[in-house]
Amino acid sequence: MTSAWGQFRDFINSKEIGYTFNRQKLFESLSRINPSTIDAYRSLIQQAKFIVRVGRGQYKLISHLPEGLTMGSLFALLCGDNLTYVESLQNQKDFKILKDQFIKERKVVLSQLIEDAQKHVEYAQTIEFPALGLKKQIRTWKRELEKTPNPTKAWLQKKNSK
Repeated sequence: MTSAWGQFRDFINSKEIGYTFNRQKLFESLSRINPSTIDAYRSLIQQAKFIVRVGRGQYKLISHLPEGLTMGSLFALLCGDNLTYVESLQNQKDFKILKDQFIKERKVVLSQLIEDAQKHVEYAQTIEFPALGLKKQIRTWKRELEKTPNPTKAWLQKKNSK
């Protein structure tokens, strides 16, 4: 679930530069967000020069909102604190790079763990016939690697949400 600001930002960024829209179009497209909130966001990005007013209730997209732009960094930009704004955007980019690197390395480690553990299943079966503990751990690692949720947990979540 994306925040109201995230939904608004994604909607604006989904349009081409030069796209002209009116307030009513915003309200219809973002019907799950309170209209006064939409107007507040519109006003802020207008003050920050991402959109310009071209007529009564008509706006033109001048520039897309940077990915990771938060309300805090937008306020910093509006207050003239450009350094805080730029630092905020750079921190968002750095975080995304680190997250992507972590996910990639995590997949490599999980793959290696599965490969190494598979070699020991036969030995574990001599100690405990079905080797349930090791096989269960290997299944858990494979699920983590595939990024599929635990089927039982997913079923319980669906059941509880009804």
